[in-house]
Amino acid sequence: MYKRQAGRSKVIFLVLLAVLILVVGVNLFINSFDSQDTRVYAEPIEALVENVYVNYEGFKPAAAPIVNKIKPEHVEKRLRRNIDTIKHEAPPHIEHTPHQWLAVNPTSEQKRLCSLLERPPLKFTRIYDPDSKRYMNRYYGFFEINISVLFRGEYRPLEHYFSEQFVDDLKWELRRNLLFVYQEYMDWFEPENLSKSVIDLKVTLNDKQYFNELVKHGAESSVNNPGVYIPWIHQAYINLPRYDNGYLNRTLFIDILTHEAVHAINFVQFGYMQRWAQEGLAQYFAYRSESGEHLASLRIDEWDKRTGSMSQPFVMDDLIIPNKSWQEDEAILYASSLVYTQYFSSLPKDKNPFISFLYNEMLPRCSTVNEENTIDLLDPENMLNSDFFNWFEKNVYLYNK
Repeated sequence: MYKRQAGRSKVIFLVLLAVLILVVGVNLFINSFDSQDTRVYAEPIEALVENVYVNYEGFKPAAAPIVNKIKPEHVEKRLRRNIDTIKHEAPPHIEHTPHQWLAVNPTSEQKRLCSLLERPPLKFTRIYDPDSKRYMNRYYGFFEINISVLFRGEYRPLEHYFSEQFVDDLKWELRRNLLFVYQEYMDWFEPENLSKSVIDLKVTLNDKQYFNELVKHGAESSVNNPGVYIPWIHQAYINLPRYDNGYLNRTLFIDILTHEAVHAINFVQFGYMQRWAQEGLAQYFAYRSESGEHLASLRIDEWDKRTGSMSQPFVMDDLIIPNKSWQEDEAILYASSLVYTQYFSSLPKDKNPFISFLYNEMLPRCSTVNEENTIDLLDPENMLNSDFFNWFEKNVYLYNK
């Protein structure tokens, strides 16, 4: 008798448990179809610092900055370890192929390698927000960063050359800078259209090492640049920047790392791009990270330093289509690319032709938008030059005087 009652109690318990599971499952299913879904994007806390979130609600601006605490600058002289202070002469100038972004015309093999590059979608978890009573997607795993240094004939982790604390702080700052990139891109393109980026940054310690590494990959024409991203191997090389006394210039180092890492992110998202857009985006995010402002326009003193005090940028036609001025005024090319990107970034999303242009670069990723068609994409009403130069005069030239 006792056994029969125990058996019936067990059956009743299992039935009630099944009903409870069914009710909870139905509620979850109904809530998952809520048309006003609010997204929350976040990088795993353990990978960064405490409370680092990128919050969004639809197409509205970020509810909070990624982080408003910047670690104090470290003293470079005390952080360096085993730095080779021997000065190497720059290698002689040799006529080689142009900079890889000069004429973006990838070969069929380079296109094939681009198409084979893994582009995994962003990961997310589904969470319930009790305040809004809605389910949200929390995105994470935006990138993986590998930084190595050519030390004693082989590439080793950065900790083999610098102190562990220095490397931790450097990576923390770099990750924060690159979260700015994904913050902006998720607002522009939606996370479903973005992919995780694997970023491989290789650091050389002197000019001789740097030149030899670039020669191996046919990029020696870029030796005068402090860093170069090589798309056909999806790697970037950075020549360790130093002050005149041989000590590490940490501020410039993080700027170059950010710049080249953005190139790597862009290649994953867009593949081959027109040079002005590629350089403009890389400089935009590096300068934005340096200034700490979401939509910073270039300061006039920075413009003068970058261009040699030239009065104004290129017009859009000269910026897009390679011409003689590209070789004669490369500094103007880079600075113009930056301020045009800043201008486009100041426009609302629904009136931003630059986003439409980048969507065209995404599809297909491994070929570039025809340069002759770019003007039609960016300037359908033939007002771009006048609108841009009015913005430039107000936000850069006069505002900063």
